Amino acid sequence: MTSRSTKKSDNDFIFLKIIGEARILTSKILTGSFSTVYLCRDVETAKEYAIKACDKKLILREKKQEYIKREKDALLKLNNTIGVIQLLSTFQSDKYLFFVLTYAKNSELHHYLKLKIFNLECVKYYSAQLLIAIEGIHRKNIIHRDLKPQNLLLDSSMKLIVGDFGSSKILSDQTDSKEEQLNINNNNKNQEERNISAIGESKRRIDRRASFVGTALYVSPEVLKGSKSHFSTDLFAYGCIVYEMCAHGRPVFGSSGENEYVVFQKIQNMDYKFPENFDSEVKDLVQKLLKIDPEERLGAKDPKESIYKSIRDHEFFSTINFDTIYSQTSPLIFLNNFAEMLQQNNVVQPNVILEPGLGEKQLKRILQSELNLTSSNLTPEALEKLFKEQTKIQWSEFLDENEYLIKYGFIYKRKGLIPRKRMLLLSLALSTNTPRLSYIDANANIKKGEIPLDSTTVCEPKNFKTFFIHTPNRIYFLESHEGDALKWCEAIEKIRDKYCK
Repeated sequence: MTSRSTKKSDNDFIFLKIIGEARILTSKILTGSFSTVYLCRDVETAKEYAIKACDKKLILREKKQEYIKREKDALLKLNNTIGVIQLLSTFQSDKYLFFVLTYAKNSELHHYLKLKIFNLECVKYYSAQLLIAIEGIHRKNIIHRDLKPQNLLLDSSMKLIVGDFGSSKILSDQTDSKEEQLNINNNNKNQEERNISAIGESKRRIDRRASFVGTALYVSPEVLKGSKSHFSTDLFAYGCIVYEMCAHGRPVFGSSGENEYVVFQKIQNMDYKFPENFDSEVKDLVQKLLKIDPEERLGAKDPKESIYKSIRDHEFFSTINFDTIYSQTSPLIFLNNFAEMLQQNNVVQPNVILEPGLGEKQLKRILQSELNLTSSNLTPEALEKLFKEQTKIQWSEFLDENEYLIKYGFIYKRKGLIPRKRMLLLSLALSTNTPRLSYIDANANIKKGEIPLDSTTVCEPKNFKTFFIHTPNRIYFLESHEGDALKWCEAIEKIRDKYCK
C-alpha cells in the first residue's frame, strides 16, 4: 500500500495517543485489537491526523484482508465527498498497514445524544447533514451497511462526518443499480436458511457478526432474511438514527445490551414504540423510513439524478437549507472540545522526548501516558470550565461539588436471575482524590447504590460485553450496553491504581 502522493512512513508522524480501536470476535473469544487509531502529528507540517494502524499478522490470521481492502477501496472512491471521512494516504511497515485519515476532533455523535441540550434543532441539523453524506455515498455506488451513531464523527467545527467503511459494499459500475437496489425478492433459499440458523445461534450468544453485516440495532429486515444489501438498507439505518437522535440516545428497537435474538424479532415484526411527546414530524419521517418492504421506504424509488429528494421534501426539513447546511454553524459549537475535555488524558508525560514512528519505545510512551489521568494537572480556569460543561450531562446531578465524571454508560446489573438497567458513573472527587463507582436507576432517576472501589477491587472482563467487579464481600455481574467491557475495566483499574493505594 503506497501513498497517493509522496510516499510516507510512520517516521513522518509523531504518534500522540490512542483514540479508537477495532477488535475481532472469534469462536466467542474477544481477540486483541487488529487495528488501533492514533492521534498523530505530521513532523513536517505539525498538522494532526487520525492514523489507523492495522496489525498485519492478526489480519492474516483472522482472514480479515477483505475488511481492510474494502475500506480502502471505498474511501478512495469517496475522495472529496462531503460529510465522509477522507483517506489522505496509505503506507506500510513490517508490522502494520497504515491509513492516514482526517481527524474528527470532537469524537462520536452518540456521546452527545443523551445530553439535555440535544434538542429538535440539533436533530434537524445532523439528520440533514447525514442525509447529504448518504446521498454522496450512494451516488458513488457504495452502500455503507453499518450506519450507527458510533460511526458518525464530529470534526473541529462540530460538523458530521461518516466513518468506518470496513463493512461497505461497492456496486459494480456495470451493474444495473436500479436492479441492484430493488431486487430483493429473488432471495437465495440456502442463504436464507443459513441466516435463520445464524439468528438461532445468536440466541445462544454466538458472535453477532457471523450471520450478517452491520450492527444488530440498525440491521434491516431484508438483511436478516438473507437478501442482498442495497441502498435502501442504509435508509433503514438512517430512520433508526433519526429516531435515536430525537429519543435522546434510546435505540428504536431496544437497547444495545438487549438479547440480540429479541432485537432481531422486533426488527422483523416492526415492533417499536414512540416515547411520549415525540415530535410528530420526526415520527412521520421515521415511520416512512422503517418499512419492512425496502421498496416502500421513503426515498427508495427516487431516481439517481434527484436522489432522496422525497426525503428532503419531507415537512420535517421544511426549515432546512440543504445547500448551506454544511456551512452553517453547528448548534452544538459551544461544546467544541467537550469530548476531549471529559476524557482528557496526558498526550505525553513531562520532559518526554517525542520521537516519530511506531516502534516499541513509542508504544511504551503512549501506553504510559494513557495511564496518567490529568485532572490534577488542570489549571483552575480549565477546571471551572470543565465543571460548567459537565453540568450539561443529565447525570451530573448525582455528582458532588468538584466531582469529576471520568466515564459513564448504561449497563445491565445482574442480581439473581433479573438484570437491572442502570447508568454506571465512574467519578473522582478532586478535593480529596477519592474515586467513586455509583449506579443510577435511569427510569426512576434515583441513585441505587455504589460499588466499593479500593485497592482490593478487581475487574475481570469476560468478553466485549460482560465483566465482573470483585470486592471483598460481593461479585458484581455487569453487561455493557456499548460493548466496551474492556474499556470499563481499564478505566476502573487506572483509577484504582492511581488513587487507591
